Amino acid sequence: MDFLAIISWTAAIYSATICLPSSVESSDFNLLQQESYVGYNSSTGLSVILSAPHGGEIYPDEIPDRDAGCWDSSAKRCIWSHDCGVKNISKCKAVTISDNFTQEMTGELRARLCELFLGLCPATVVNRLGRAKFDANRDRDEATFGIPEVVQAFDDYHTVIEKEIATMGGVGLFIDIHGHGHKRQRAELGYLVRGNVLDLGDPIDPNVTSIRNLAHNVRLDFDKLLRGTDSFGGILGGFGFDSVPSPKYRGPGHLVYLSGGYNTRRHGSVLRGSFDAIQIESARSHRAPDARPRYVKALACAIKRYYCVYYKQVTASFRGIGNVAVRFQSSSDSLTNACEAYPDDACKTSQFLVDACP
Repeated sequence: MDFLAIISWTAAIYSATICLPSSVESSDFNLLQQESYVGYNSSTGLSVILSAPHGGEIYPDEIPDRDAGCWDSSAKRCIWSHDCGVKNISKCKAVTISDNFTQEMTGELRARLCELFLGLCPATVVNRLGRAKFDANRDRDEATFGIPEVVQAFDDYHTVIEKEIATMGGVGLFIDIHGHGHKRQRAELGYLVRGNVLDLGDPIDPNVTSIRNLAHNVRLDFDKLLRGTDSFGGILGGFGFDSVPSPKYRGPGHLVYLSGGYNTRRHGSVLRGSFDAIQIESARSHRAPDARPRYVKALACAIKRYYCVYYKQVTASFRGIGNVAVRFQSSSDSLTNACEAYPDDACKTSQFLVDACP
């Protein structure tokens, strides 16, 4: 099947459906060691990493809360420490609000993707500490306030991600899973492009985005890749969930919009390498337990379609080369079978919008 035929799936209409179960059991997370604050699952052949930095619910009394740093007026920056002196709440207040249900959603999304990819599963990494204790989407100082056990959690979190990237041959897709509380109930997709820049509508340089590598590897106008029918937002919209940027919402329209943070910059391809990244900020209503199964199904179907269109050939070429782990050496045929399973009954666009499956 050629590239244009694959793209056309996004708008295809099908008549029959076979529903996945209305809810799937969330993947359990392994621990790096006993009492670790970082949970993870290794990939079983899919070059995708799901990260949940703000969904933890453990709040040890012995770890002081991240409250605020001190303002260094000469360097014009915050000093993130509990012993820095006079705290400056107005300039250096730490963000401590957790993204509710994102840890659960990450486990459920992994389980869905394992099904859709016929047993090939993404890697996952989750921060089990509450955000008031550890923010895994900030640089080390702001994330940890220098508390030794939190610094260890920071190192563990990003080491797991970087080891998985290396095992995958350095090519794939990192997805940072968040939740927002904004009034507009739509997903916000972060590629490191500010909202006011998206609103201008001008051409965007792919080299300043977290999918720089993808932009250089596909024969597609970058604006179409970022917010056209063939973008992640365009594909997700085909499954009934609005997002920005997308064909429907090319920019946030001067509303608050989260464009991607530390993790998207560190683990995406904007600075170096061939691993791309997207930050997904999910609306509060979509993360709620009653609505989440349908939303997770939509995300999983969108990720599968996006991956099969843009990453299948590139990632398959790296499997079994050099020191790539054995678990990837036999996955190429399975990936081809999973991606060629269209029309995929679980992800049929027209039925997805009307079926009774939550």
